[in-house]
This record gives sequence, structure tokens and C-alpha cells, in this order.
Amino acid sequence: MARTPGIMVNERAIDVLGKKAVSELLVRAVDDLPQHHRETLLNLSSHNNAADAGDLIYKILQTNSFRTGKHDGVNPFYSLFAEAESDDRVMQIHKLWRELDDHSAASEATPEKAELLVSLYEREGIWGRINEAYYRAAIEYIGVGDIANAKKYAKLCVDHGQLFIGPDRPFIKNMQDLISEPTKHPKWKFRSKDV
Repeated sequence: MARTPGIMVNERAIDVLGKKAVSELLVRAVDDLPQHHRETLLNLSSHNNAADAGDLIYKILQTNSFRTGKHDGVNPFYSLFAEAESDDRVMQIHKLWRELDDHSAASEATPEKAELLVSLYEREGIWGRINEAYYRAAIEYIGVGDIANAKKYAKLCVDHGQLFIGPDRPFIKNMQDLISEPTKHPKWKFRSKDV
């Protein structure tokens, strides 16, 4: 990834140690960060009031972290990038996810919104998960019948997904099917109003 996380917590630590112990460790970890990083991290949203410093940092981690890991398809870490994500961009990414994942006729999703999602991932340096944005862009483009752009993003999704997540994932097969037979893909022209 382009940036180094300020905090990384293994999911097993949360399961084994529990919230209270992890919160105490988070306070010590944040205290050890350089002042600028500490201030930036503590200014991220927790989305509600916190009982104490440990609770605040735990809630910040829950609200703003991304799942990361090695390039073997396993993502056991909650990683918080103090410099990488701003609250506004994280909220915008989550809003775009919801819109793009709404495949109903009432959805306001568009290929342009999928392009914006890709752009946000790129600007934030979220390279380990950019396949998520590429996938949504491919689906949006196939949904309006734009084969060239659908294939472009499907190929990017497959390339990055295999590198960062692993080859044996359903989304990889889905994108490979889109590339080989775009007009037979289940989402072919699903966004078109005349279909």
C-alpha cells in the first residue's frame, strides 16, 4: 500500500483479549505515535460519544479501519491509516458502496459514481482493496451495456484481486465470465431503463 497504517490490530487479538484490553493497548499505541499522526488519528470520527480515551480510539478504529493482510487472500488486520483517509472520504466511499450495491430500479448508481469510487481508492492509496472499486465499476458499465469499459474494469479487478486477495474467489470468476461473454453476464444492461 502507498501509506503505512498508524494502527493495525489482528482480529484474533480482539477475539482473545476482548474490547477492554484492546482499548488499553490502543491508548498506548496512539500515545507512541508522532504528534501529528496522533492528532490526525484522534480527529477521525468515532460516530458517537466515548466513555474514555480507550473507548474513543476503539470506536475510531471500528469506524475508519480497513481490512488488510498479506497477499494470500486472508485479511486478518483492522488497519487505520491516520494520513490516508479523511472522515469525509471514508463516508463518501461507504455511501458510494451502498448506492452501487443497490441494484434496484430506484437506485441512483451510475458508471460515473463507480469511477468516483475508483478515484477515491486511488487518491487514498487503498491499493490492497482497489479490486472492490474495479468490480463495482465493471458491474455499472455492463449494467448500461458499455462492453469496453466493463471489460477494462473487470480485467483490472481480476489482476488486482488475484494479486491482493487470491485466485480462488467468486468475484474473480464473475469478472472472468464478464470478460469472456459480456452480453451473457447476469447484470447485462440491468441499469438500462428500456430492458
